[in-house]
Amino acid sequence: MGKTGRLSVRKNVRTSERFSAEFQSICLNTLNHMVFANPSQSLGNLASWGALTTQGNTPRHMEFGIRFKF
Repeated sequence: MGKTGRLSVRKNVRTSERFSAEFQSICLNTLNHMVFANPSQSLGNLASWGALTTQGNTPRHMEFGIRFKF
């Protein structure tokens, strides 16, 4: 698999001396570069033999989260 970009952004918000919240966003494969999987080696259909048709990595994936601290 090829290298994919990862981007993480966090923001801490303090509501009082005792309470705070942390907002988080993580984006995997940030630039959405496609990495092709191994070529087809099936001889059943010679027209597609050796063709690169499937994606080897996952497309862009984003996660969001919030954490409360007290």
